[in-house]
Amino acid sequence: RLMSKKNKKALLTGAVLLVVLLAALVLVKVLTGQMEKKQQENSENEAAKAIVLSLPEKDMASMTFIGEDGEIRMEQDSSGWVNAQDKYPLQGSRTKLLTDDLAALKAERTLENITDLSEYGLDQPSQKITVTMQNQKTYELLLGKKNTTTKQLYFQMADDPQTVYLTATALDSHFS
Repeated sequence: RLMSKKNKKALLTGAVLLVVLLAALVLVKVLTGQMEKKQQENSENEAAKAIVLSLPEKDMASMTFIGEDGEIRMEQDSSGWVNAQDKYPLQGSRTKLLTDDLAALKAERTLENITDLSEYGLDQPSQKITVTMQNQKTYELLLGKKNTTTKQLYFQMADDPQTVYLTATALDSHFS
């Protein structure tokens, strides 16, 4: 028996509709896969921003750096941060800014096996920050120049001269 024109048209319409729905399903799957891949890449990029230094304020004993008026040495005692020379209490908001910078210092990028520190301004660092912890362990950060493109700051840990980090933290202006 032959199909009527009406039945052929309905069958053809159904087949076209099925093809369109399958194409839409494939498109949704592809786009979802691309979005998941992009989210994974973003997660990996965030993970790459490693915490280089984690120094809780409560564990810090002292901090030394060069400020506008020369060397600044701060000590933490039972009342808070004081100037090491005259024991004068230091401004809470300023010391909080400095200690927060060091509590979780993140690197936006890590450059390894560096042999020419001059490219990063670390052959003659613009600043040296020394932090001594309550347990007498000492950390030294050396600050270099800013990246001209990203305006982020190059720095390194003194005990690892072949690794240079790039941070968005404004260490250069905070420790001045």
